[in-house]
Amino acid sequence: MQIKPADVVSVQLKDKEIINVTEYEITSDLYEAEDSFSITLGEYEIEPTRGELAVIYINGKRELTGVVENIARGFSSAGLMLSISGRSIMSFLTTNHVKKGFSTNKLTLKQIADKLLVDIRKIEGFGALFKNVTYQDGADNLDKDPKDKRQIEAGSSIFEVLDETAKRRGLMLFDTPDGGLVFGKPKAAGEAVFKIQNSREGCDVISGEYSEDVSGLYNDFLIITQTDSDKPEKVNARGTFEAPSETLPFKRQYVLSIDEDEKTPKEKARAIFEAQQSEAFKLSYSIPSHAQNGTNYRINELIDVEDSILNTAGTFLIYGRTFSRSVGGGAVTSLNLGLKGVRV
Repeated sequence: MQIKPADVVSVQLKDKEIINVTEYEITSDLYEAEDSFSITLGEYEIEPTRGELAVIYINGKRELTGVVENIARGFSSAGLMLSISGRSIMSFLTTNHVKKGFSTNKLTLKQIADKLLVDIRKIEGFGALFKNVTYQDGADNLDKDPKDKRQIEAGSSIFEVLDETAKRRGLMLFDTPDGGLVFGKPKAAGEAVFKIQNSREGCDVISGEYSEDVSGLYNDFLIITQTDSDKPEKVNARGTFEAPSETLPFKRQYVLSIDEDEKTPKEKARAIFEAQQSEAFKLSYSIPSHAQNGTNYRINELIDVEDSILNTAGTFLIYGRTFSRSVGGGAVTSLNLGLKGVRV
């Protein structure tokens, strides 16, 4: 049996790197706004500061850029204890709010983002990170959506506004391990970086779970955009979407009326269907070690699965990943897998 090298987890605080942390939980999820971390640093060898930058490395690779939000100290017969926890830099967008309302009419995605990030980019020690915005596949040049005529009200969180703006254009907003922001889509094609082979004959998987639940699935969608007219039969637009034949063995129709200033009916139907798909399919694994063939497990990457125990096979998207280790235990990676290319 091949012996795997031990995983090395470290955290950079100010100019000090704390090596080989032994108790931690570091979580990333493509469909959640923020990533999070909780790390026990051991004895009081440093004095962390609330609100300072924390950069977490796994096996020498940066996996999370965040801010220290909580510091805890304690002691017992085992000695002193110091721990820190916090969230990724996306937390600046979820906790800061729009100060002055404006209309999105005739504004591109990039123009809206630049307008909302002006003050965030001035935050000492963190602002420069928000200049690193990636617009995949030319998303920064998307046309000024004529149907996006929202009036953004003061008090909305910056993340809520940017996330909704992205979704109206068929995109998602997420952050990267190096602290950048991305307007893009989950991976839908390409070569799988990782592989799980699971059988009763032997494998490296600690545990796995698979489930399908069609109770909330529909396969035929009709979305109606209403006008302000008193005549309910009068509509601005209709959008239909028919799911692949394998979704359900019978027809189940979903009908929804939306306000005229919402996203196009067709895009709304697609978004509802993909959200339902995400909820219906669940596949998860716990695996020893944080890397495979020298590459750390990472969200928004594809993974091939051949599992004769759970009777499933295919290529899936890693949308959730947690690195963890408890006192006296080994390194464990928990993976949540979903369908490729699904946006929610």
